[in-house]
Order: sequence, then C-alpha cells, then structure tokens
Amino acid sequence: MWSHGLHLSVASGPRCARRRRARGRGLRPRWESGFRPWADDGETLERVEVNAEQSLAELRRILGLLRTPDNGAQWRPQPSLGRLDELVSEYRTTGMPVRLEITGTARPLAGGLELSAYRIVEEALTNVLKHTDPTRVAVTLHYGRTHLRVTVEDDGGGGGGGAEGGGGHGILGMRERAAVTGGSLDARRTADGFVVTARLPVSEIGEVEDEA
Repeated sequence: MWSHGLHLSVASGPRCARRRRARGRGLRPRWESGFRPWADDGETLERVEVNAEQSLAELRRILGLLRTPDNGAQWRPQPSLGRLDELVSEYRTTGMPVRLEITGTARPLAGGLELSAYRIVEEALTNVLKHTDPTRVAVTLHYGRTHLRVTVEDDGGGGGGGAEGGGGHGILGMRERAAVTGGSLDARRTADGFVVTARLPVSEIGEVEDEA
C-alpha cells in the first residue's frame, strides 16, 4: 500500500513543480520603480524545478530497486533498453516464440524511463510465460518524437495480462511503472490473445519521426 502511494506521489511531483512555476510567473508583480524582490523569480523557480526533477529521478531509481525481488542484486547496475535483446533471448530459450522489433529513431533516454520500459516488457513476457501458450509473441519499441511506445502482444488466448495483484504485480505493477514516468499503460484482450501498450514521455525532443 505504501509503495503504491509513493509511486503516485513521485508521478505527480513534476506536474506540481511545473504548476508552481507557472503560478509564480502569473503572480509576478509589476514594480514601477525601486526595489524589486521578485525580479529573479523566474530563474529561481527554474532552479527549483530542475532540482525537483533530479530528486525525482533518484526516487524513481530507488523505487525500481524496492520493486525488485532479488535484494542481493539491488546495487548492480540497473538494466536499460540496450539489454532488451538479451532479455528477449532469455525468454526465447524457454520455447517462447518471441521477436523484438524497434522502429523510429532509437537513442539513449533517461535512465528511469529506460528502466521502467525494460521492466514493463519483462513483466509482460513473464505473464505470457505463466498464463498462455502462444504461437506468436511480438515486442515492439517505437521511438516517437515525444513518446516511447512499448507494445507486447501475444496470440495465446487472452491470458497474458496475468492477475491483478498476483505474482510480479501483474497489470497493476506495469501501470505503476508507466505512471512513475508520467506515462500510461493499456492492457486488453484481443480476438486471439492479449496486448499491453505503454506510452512513456521522453525527456528530450529530437529530430525524430512523429508517432504512428
């Protein structure tokens, strides 16, 4: 329960900081002359927002450690999307017919976002392994201009989402990981299986293609 509340607090933190910054700009008085105590409030609020974002990034990393069952490995470097090939290969050795496709212009993203995306894929594949017997599993990463879209789809009959609150936190855990980044996650049955789709906002906007 406490971890769920902490996740929500961390997810809402950047939005609160941005609202305070905007409100501070709106309340800036117009001084005709003399002493101007709020003359540098814009710069100060920008520093506050930057510091808040850095602190929240560290909190997200800590939350990722707390949600990892292997406490003995908690000080190892956290996995990134660069290791997604290895993860997919591990599941392939179990007999799962899984493939990985990357579209858009791939580039390094914030560590917390990459970790969340990696864990979402890991959780979704674990649920497929536990609850279905698919003939096809597709993991797709699409690097868009403003969002990273993560999709895991199978044709195993519709059980790939796992149970809410079950082992590995199921759909709820994946939604929390998406929310921590300011993103969202949809999980639903399809005609022949199950699909999990996460949309995670990227921190920088580069010259890359728009969302499909």
